Amino acid sequence: MEWQPIETAPKDGTRILIGRLDGNVGIDAIEICDWYVIERSHYEHVEYDLYRKVMDEPNESWNGNGHRATHWMPLPDPPVSK
Repeated sequence: MEWQPIETAPKDGTRILIGRLDGNVGIDAIEICDWYVIERSHYEHVEYDLYRKVMDEPNESWNGNGHRATHWMPLPDPPVSK
């Protein structure tokens, strides 16, 4: 597993390791992260006491500090109990 540019990270909800490249120390601030989509809506008045639900543009982003990440890599396999 090698660090890859964050632009190539999966945006399908897969959990990944992210890190920020610091020119002085290499990769720091490593954490587990994933891409998420929040669908938002609001209600619009139609007439009288009637309203309709209107879907807004979804908000897509990395959770945690993913917005500061410069690189990513897949999570390693979990340990196997013996």
